[in-house]
Amino acid sequence: MARFKTVDRLTGIFETMSNLLTKSDFKVARSCSAKLWYRKNGFPSVNDRNRYLALLADAGMIVQSMARLYYPEAVFPPDRNQAVAWTLEQLKKEHVSLFEAPFETATRHIRTDILVKQSDQLEIIEVKSRGVDVEEILESPYKRRRTMSKLRDLIEDLAFQKLVIATCFPTLNIRCSLFLPDKNRLNPIDGLADQFAMQQITDAHGYTFLDAVFTGNRKEILASEIIVKIDVSEEVDQLLEEMNAEAMKLEIQLQSADRPQPPLGCFCRDCEFTVKNENFPHSGFELCWKSGAHSHPHILDLSQLGNVNTEGRVDALIRAGKSSLNDIPEAWLRDKWGNRPWLQRSHATPVMFEGFHRAIADVQWTLHFIDFETAQPALPNFAGMKPYQKLLFQWSCHRLDSAAAQPMHTSWLHTDDKKPNQQFLISLRAALGDEGSILTWSAYEQGVLRALMQEQETTTEQKQWIQQALLRIRDMNQWAMKFYFHPETGGRTSIKVTLPAVLSSSRSPKTTQWLQELHVLAFDEYKNIINPYEQLPKLDLPGLDGGVHDGTGAMIAYHYLHHGPDATNDTIRALYCNALLQYCQLDTLAMLIIWEEWLLMDETDVHQLN
Repeated sequence: MARFKTVDRLTGIFETMSNLLTKSDFKVARSCSAKLWYRKNGFPSVNDRNRYLALLADAGMIVQSMARLYYPEAVFPPDRNQAVAWTLEQLKKEHVSLFEAPFETATRHIRTDILVKQSDQLEIIEVKSRGVDVEEILESPYKRRRTMSKLRDLIEDLAFQKLVIATCFPTLNIRCSLFLPDKNRLNPIDGLADQFAMQQITDAHGYTFLDAVFTGNRKEILASEIIVKIDVSEEVDQLLEEMNAEAMKLEIQLQSADRPQPPLGCFCRDCEFTVKNENFPHSGFELCWKSGAHSHPHILDLSQLGNVNTEGRVDALIRAGKSSLNDIPEAWLRDKWGNRPWLQRSHATPVMFEGFHRAIADVQWTLHFIDFETAQPALPNFAGMKPYQKLLFQWSCHRLDSAAAQPMHTSWLHTDDKKPNQQFLISLRAALGDEGSILTWSAYEQGVLRALMQEQETTTEQKQWIQQALLRIRDMNQWAMKFYFHPETGGRTSIKVTLPAVLSSSRSPKTTQWLQELHVLAFDEYKNIINPYEQLPKLDLPGLDGGVHDGTGAMIAYHYLHHGPDATNDTIRALYCNALLQYCQLDTLAMLIIWEEWLLMDETDVHQLN
């Protein structure tokens, strides 16, 4: 059983030891020195409940639990409060293997995933759920370097760990390895993930945590070789000097109680310290930007910001105290990037560019608005699948037979323990048939269908149907990018921002009817339609702040539907299913609503706009 895996670590909230530098501090502090100060002083972060990290945490727990099966002799520290001293005593032994062994120097702290000592040889093993192409690593030095560049953050983690351990044990020869899923390895075990039960556990010291408890056949897991250990000692050694120099800079910063004041710039767009709570009435972003934090529209909201910041000219405006999007000269934006940044800067009303109706002239009835939900589990639960291969667990379709017809909705959700991809394809084909245009909101659905053509189970007849279906697809997001602008989208075109924008100036009487039928219609005090995604049912799941209202939320809910601690509770499962079905249905309804509203808009020549 994997003890000492605390809830905060599992969801991406790392330990913050106020006077010691940890390896996770590098991830926060390297882009901006102020981030380390905010982190060490406990400022709230958007990553505190990052959904993707929460999903990866469960995958990480399962991979971690699997990796530990390779070291049955390894032991955990018996007391977390005395773990550092215990580790030092254990390493006096000639041979020993340890899980979660911590080390400290006067200024640094690390905790290893797996540590193996054989005489004067010490191996540090970092376990992660990140997929790796083992064949590529072995094929040539060039391809190994290319793969290792993608794993640089993991190698940096190991380099920091080696620096700390080498300080504590300078006479040991230290090697470093990564333990990762092999993306090319077919899983030979049906029900693989089911052998790792997610359980909530409270240990003897009162710490409560989620854990992946192994309940299966150890020999079968080891024989699968679905995770692989890769020696990266050479790559780690190449980074030691650089990592040590950066660590020393951060250690100096830790000695100061004053908040660093680095220059502001476009990189602040990715700041994680933009939230506040009852203990922190001002966010880290507000402390850095002062009154400029509340400019509206904000300069950091500009679409194509990276492209506009050619030669650092937007950074220069920010350093000069500018924080409004309106501080950017129009000449920088006009007639560039589809005029979307310029419209965002200068135009306050919705626009449908000339050419939209010509673009949709080849759309053929019946219309099928479709949306897919998929997952890419680090460890596939079904035999014959590879790590991170797409698992297709849901689709939704709104069918419109004519302009005057009422839409018909159909959907499918994977709820049993059988491999879903063929079920997905068969049910989807029955819904879409062979006639009419298929409308999507990205090229993602096309990519999923193409991937299905490569699967062994897909028959020749099914492949022929997919090829014809691909010819019927029209991407609404491409129309949004080429022809549609709404000031409330902030220059973006995702359906999650386009739907609320369209609803703010809705003209079709069908819109409110359809939203009401899905039970997501609500109005604010000014009689404006509230974002329907905010009206979806709430779920209490790790990493879900509210309910399922985006694709990552859907992946988390699906994961817990099949592998969570309540996966056998029919009442809880029904809540998950309802949330997933309603969310995916709203996605395709959103496409239908946007389509209806677009048809009511007059076209405008963008060159005639002031």
